[in-house]
Amino acid sequence: MNVLVVRRRRLTVVERVSRLELPITARNLIATPAFDKVVRSVLPGLVSTPAFAQAIQAANIAEPARAVESQGAVGPQGATGATGPQGQQGIEGIQGQAGPPGILDVRFAGSSEPVPLTENEATTTLTLSPIVLGANQIVKLDAFANVEFTNSLSYLVNSFLSRNPNDIIAVNNEAVVPGPNQPPFEQITVTPSLTWVDNPGPGTYNYSFTVKGLATAAGDAGGSINARAVTATVVNTNGTI
Repeated sequence: MNVLVVRRRRLTVVERVSRLELPITARNLIATPAFDKVVRSVLPGLVSTPAFAQAIQAANIAEPARAVESQGAVGPQGATGATGPQGQQGIEGIQGQAGPPGILDVRFAGSSEPVPLTENEATTTLTLSPIVLGANQIVKLDAFANVEFTNSLSYLVNSFLSRNPNDIIAVNNEAVVPGPNQPPFEQITVTPSLTWVDNPGPGTYNYSFTVKGLATAAGDAGGSINARAVTATVVNTNGTI
């Protein structure tokens, strides 16, 4: 006796769907429990197939690129922030080279107004404006005076340069003492002069020139201190002195 063995072939998804009695519209088709069951049974195997991966890749390529959003207009500039704290002071730079030797300044004081002798004596002083000295700077002082005497038996002219003002830095004395039975001088002129180079170091200094005339006579001697002047020349030595 022959036995007929019938093997049932597993239907494909399309065949299963096509054999279902489904509503006409796609919305009703998807909503049926039979469609959902079929999709759930074949979805795991479908996702793992090369055809599904190729279809997804093709869909990504075919998808139109999204439009890049345009950048908005630049907004107005904000207010300036508060000033930060002051930074630390930088390192002090190296000292520059000293300038060449030479004259930096010249000061002068003088007068030709006579200063007459009173009771056989006269004194006058010329004072320069303050002088500021820096390093390697000196002052050269030059001074002179004309002193006249009349009807005098003897005379003394004392002249000196001072600094600040009680420091006498240079002195010149000229005098004549008469011999026995010597008649008085009818007229005589004395011209003392002084030159001094002062190097006191950096600082501010006041220089002056003083002249004193003194005469002796049987009575009142005549005379006066006439033209006189003092000059100060500030010199930069550049360390040569």
